[in-house]
Amino acid sequence: MSEVFALWPSASVARFAAALDIADRFPGAAFFAQGGGEIGNNKANFRALAAAAGVPILPGRVCRSRAEAIDATRELLETSGSGAVVVKQAHNGAGVGNQLLVRDPQLAVDHVGARHLHHLTPGETGVAAYWDQRWAWANGDGRWPVVIETFAPGADAVYSEHYAADTGTWPTEMGRLLYVGRRLSHQTVPLDEVSDPVRAALLAETYRAFGYRGHLSADALVLPDQSVVFTEVNAQVSGSLHIYQQVARRVVDVAAAPRRQVAEYHVSPTWMVPDFAAFLAALDETGLAWDPATRTGVIVSTPAIPLAPGAPTQFVF
Repeated sequence: MSEVFALWPSASVARFAAALDIADRFPGAAFFAQGGGEIGNNKANFRALAAAAGVPILPGRVCRSRAEAIDATRELLETSGSGAVVVKQAHNGAGVGNQLLVRDPQLAVDHVGARHLHHLTPGETGVAAYWDQRWAWANGDGRWPVVIETFAPGADAVYSEHYAADTGTWPTEMGRLLYVGRRLSHQTVPLDEVSDPVRAALLAETYRAFGYRGHLSADALVLPDQSVVFTEVNAQVSGSLHIYQQVARRVVDVAAAPRRQVAEYHVSPTWMVPDFAAFLAALDETGLAWDPATRTGVIVSTPAIPLAPGAPTQFVF
């Protein structure tokens, strides 16, 4: 065995490696054994670390009490210009731990990674009533602080992934995330237009400096004026690694001429088929089957497993 590779760098993995006497093959084992994974995947910690590294972030505050959250929400609603803020749990992923608070119900929000939406009633009492209801949810029943940030309408979501090792950090890929109805619809790699690799590298080096080892993803927003602000770091193996490392680079070879892009779609329920054979038949019928000669077509990126006996099969490609 050459390396212990953890999808999630938990203390349990470190203890398991130690029990097998292979902790020396788990990069960052001592750090993760003491709960270091929580440090690197905490959105409140991210804001402090990004500020220390001089990396641009959205205006916001880390709150540790309901009163502080009420005050921060009111202040940011008045100063944001959009009349909206995003509430973030310190731990959660894919927008599940985020809630968008808006005063204007007509505000376009399809692109934002906030699974939940709340329309605030007019006046300050609406803010207080919201936090009476949602404070325990936001702080994980008292376990973590809460992040409140201004909402950036019209922004594009991008990410810059890196690897942190004992000897330094290096970039691995950049991509774009696209949302429909506040849910992740698909992602594309590589990112050929806009990026901020220098600032992302600063974040990666900051995380390496406090002991993190392994893959990490710096998430960012490209604002309408093309400036870049960072929103969080996922110090773990993300759902993008298999797309760019295996599919984009090894199967499609996106850098070869003519250059290609890979887009992974989270399949809509309306796209479900009864089984894998029917899926392949549909690809043949539509002419979308993978063609190695042209390096175009559909590749299934996750196992095709029925959701329940007799239920349609769901795919991600």
